Amino acid sequence: MRRVWLLGLLAPLVPSAADLPTNYVAGKLIQLNDNGAWSWFMDERAIIDDGQLIVGSVRASADYRNERASDPTWHYGGRVAHGTSGGYRPYVKYAFEGVGMIHFVMTENHPRNYDNSLYHAFIRDGYIYLSDGTRRAKLSETTETAVNAWDLTKVFQGDPDNVAWMSDLELDRARRPYVIFSVQKDGRGLPRGQGGMDHRFDYGRWDGSHWRVHEIAYAGTRLYAGDDDYTGLAASIPATPTSSTSRPTRSRPTRIP
Repeated sequence: MRRVWLLGLLAPLVPSAADLPTNYVAGKLIQLNDNGAWSWFMDERAIIDDGQLIVGSVRASADYRNERASDPTWHYGGRVAHGTSGGYRPYVKYAFEGVGMIHFVMTENHPRNYDNSLYHAFIRDGYIYLSDGTRRAKLSETTETAVNAWDLTKVFQGDPDNVAWMSDLELDRARRPYVIFSVQKDGRGLPRGQGGMDHRFDYGRWDGSHWRVHEIAYAGTRLYAGDDDYTGLAASIPATPTSSTSRPTRSRPTRIP
C-alpha cells in the first residue's frame, strides 16, 4: 500500500492532545511525539510505502515509522540520516516516484546554526542509495545510523557566502529529481540579525550522471531580523519541471539577468 498523506500535528491543535497516547492516530491526523518533545515537519507530505511512514521532523531528524496491521498505531521504524550536532538537526524534503523509490534532499542543520550544503539520496527496498544508484547503507531500524548527510550525493556546496535551504523537490517524467532551494549570500562574519538582505533561488537537476545547479532568481530579503535565512519560498510546477513559482518576501524575486 502506497499513499501520500497530508499530516498535521495534534499537540498544538487539540487541547486534550496531552492526554492522548504517544503516536496516537485519529483518521489522518497523527501525533508523532517522541519523548514529549516539541516537533514540527519540514515537509507536509508524508509518504506511506509498504506500511512504512516516511516523515521528517526537526526533533527526530529524518526518520520513518512502521504500521502494523494488528495495531492501529504507528511505531518507530528508524533513523534515516544524521546531521551536525547542535542546533535543530537536518532539514529534509521528500518526493515519491509512485512505485518503490523515495527521493529526499537534506541539509546538515538549520541554516542559522550551520553554513548548509544540500545533499540527495533515495530509499528503495530498505536501503539508501546515492543519486547514481550506488548503494550506500541499509536503512536503520534504530535511532542510530552510520549515515550522515555529507555521506550522500552533494547537490550544492555551502559556505559562509552560500547557505542553502531547500524549498521544493519533485521528479520529472523520467523520474529524475530536481530541487529548488534558497541561498543566503551575505551572512559571512555577521552576528545574528545583521545578514539576510540578499537571498537567491537556485535550481538543481539530476541529469542521470551529475547534478546541474544554476542560480535562477533573486529571492528578496529576510522576513525579519534574527532568522536571517527565512525568506519567501519557491515551488516547481510538476508538469513543467523547468518552470517555477515563488512567493516574495519584502522585495519581489526577480530573474537573474
